Amino acid sequence: VVIAPQFENVEDFVNGLALVKTKTKETVEKNGKKSIKSQTRYGFINPAGEFVIPPTFLSDGYNLAFSDELFRAIDPSDKKQIYINRKGEIVWKEK
Repeated sequence: VVIAPQFENVEDFVNGLALVKTKTKETVEKNGKKSIKSQTRYGFINPAGEFVIPPTFLSDGYNLAFSDELFRAIDPSDKKQIYINRKGEIVWKEK
């Protein structure tokens, strides 16, 4: 499978999904000063290069594919560990 270069990194496909790393840049203004903020997020694509799970979560640094239909990640809003299903739904969150 060949995917146009649009991601920072793409892992191997496992059961039809590949973990991708994206990086976005946005201009942030604070106290009259502008700065560029870079955000790294992870999601999953299918072999056609289409997002099945949008890049909205952080990686825990260990998982590269789903295991038993779940993927361990980090919620960017509070940095807590989560597990998502193959639909991208959070099925468990650290308390």
